[in-house]
Amino acid sequence: MVLSALPLFSVVFLLTGQTEKIKKDSQIKTFLSYWLGAILLVLIYRLATGAFTDTYSLITNTVFNISSIATTTGLSNENYELWGKAVSAIFFFIMALGGCAGSTSGGIKAFRINILFKSLIRHIKTKLSPHAIFVPKFNQEPVSDETILNISGFLVLWLSCFVVLSFLLSLSGVDFETALSGVLTGITNTGPGIGKTIGPVGNFSSLTGYGKAIMCLSMMLGRLEFLTLIVLFLPSTWKRK
Repeated sequence: MVLSALPLFSVVFLLTGQTEKIKKDSQIKTFLSYWLGAILLVLIYRLATGAFTDTYSLITNTVFNISSIATTTGLSNENYELWGKAVSAIFFFIMALGGCAGSTSGGIKAFRINILFKSLIRHIKTKLSPHAIFVPKFNQEPVSDETILNISGFLVLWLSCFVVLSFLLSLSGVDFETALSGVLTGITNTGPGIGKTIGPVGNFSSLTGYGKAIMCLSMMLGRLEFLTLIVLFLPSTWKRK
């Protein structure tokens, strides 16, 4: 699952022994950081609360379920809803982030998170040193302001669609948690959501026809990364040139 969330070309590099190229890829470092970070946080929380039967199951089930959610694979072998609300919040967060660009995973993607974080750091440094020039880099290459603007625009569009679709799904009569996690798992194409209705031991069969239509739209928007689908509904797309 983790390999599928990495850029596909990195698998080729791994098989051909070009591991240095993998080590230098910023988005791989970003993805592995929040994947491992989530595993560590959940393990610590479950140890502190005693939400486990034995140590072996604690480790294997935690790693398996977090790997599945972080890579938007959609598998589960235990009801992680029973691990606590704090764990559900972590699952919600890593579900939104997703894997790397050029992989089979959905989500916002690690390269966008990486560039936005570096842009934020540059903004803070600029406030501290107004006359200095700071250029954010991705894989040792300078990132243009246009690229940062495009990624920021994508994130605004992503969040806007998430909010609107969550509101529309809530009109079908589901609770707030189901509406939020349902749209999120649809946009990221993860599979199981969070909550009793669509959690790891639930399914989407109880949703109304209207609710399922919203879920279908969420999945299509997420898989096509919004712009590809939205542009089809613009009148100018169908006008003869």
